[in-house]
Amino acid sequence: PGCGKDGAAIFSVRQSSLGFKSFIPTSMGLIKTDLSFDLFGGDGSTQVHWLSIWAEMGMFGVGQTYSNFMDIDVFPNTIDYWGPSGMVFVRNPQLRITPWSQDGMGLSFTLEAPYSGLDTGRIKDFAPELADSLTGWNRLPDLTAAWRMDGDWGHVKAAGLLRQVGYQSTLTPDANPSGTKTGYGLNLTGALKLFGKSQLNGGIVWGKAIASYMNDGGVDLAPGPIVLGGTSAEAVQSLGWLAYYNHGWTDQWSSTIGFSQHQQDNTAGQSATAFRRGSYGNLNVLYYPMKNVT
Repeated sequence: PGCGKDGAAIFSVRQSSLGFKSFIPTSMGLIKTDLSFDLFGGDGSTQVHWLSIWAEMGMFGVGQTYSNFMDIDVFPNTIDYWGPSGMVFVRNPQLRITPWSQDGMGLSFTLEAPYSGLDTGRIKDFAPELADSLTGWNRLPDLTAAWRMDGDWGHVKAAGLLRQVGYQSTLTPDANPSGTKTGYGLNLTGALKLFGKSQLNGGIVWGKAIASYMNDGGVDLAPGPIVLGGTSAEAVQSLGWLAYYNHGWTDQWSSTIGFSQHQQDNTAGQSATAFRRGSYGNLNVLYYPMKNVT
């Protein structure tokens, strides 16, 4: 419901992307920049959509890039643009500091742009105007911390997230009803190199109010039990995972097979049609007729 009628042909160049990287030597150190975009406009139109606007020097970084809570290196070798539903995937404006990095290991911290994804659920049944007036409310940036280790065998990354998510009404002068909840999550990911060009990629993430960081599906806040026409907000729990095997048959042929899932524990105040589980799997055969062409 709400997604329209099945059977639609779509031709689009929105997946097309372009990027530029620079390395600028200065008296204070090397400045690295990354500027990239695709053509997915904010409303789904074919317009410039910024992916990365990022600069870093030494241990400091600023701009928009992949969240410190995610691990882009476990993204499987797929043709589909969107990718696994059960992995953390978001590009966030952020401030980053990496105070320690040596011998293939590093520790980083970020303050990232917050967002609260709401589901007003069954509030619509007894107070539709109130439900329509509720919007996300974020007073504080999200805090992340990540540790990563790289080696000839592959890599492993552990990341944590601490955030405050909230809601408020646009109907009243004092914005009430309003409130906040604490969100938190843990994400463990890694890649293991096997024989030849073969590799195993995997990850598992768990937390409350972390759906804003997931690649697909879910909400951060939803109503609790509806009692005498009233309710309170609850942080919704998420569990996501992915497992993929990338295999190189020859220098010109490769395949990827895997599966991913994002599952939410819905609250008592959500409707029966609310998102509960999103599953994603694929199998492909890729051919490389020449270098850098697939």
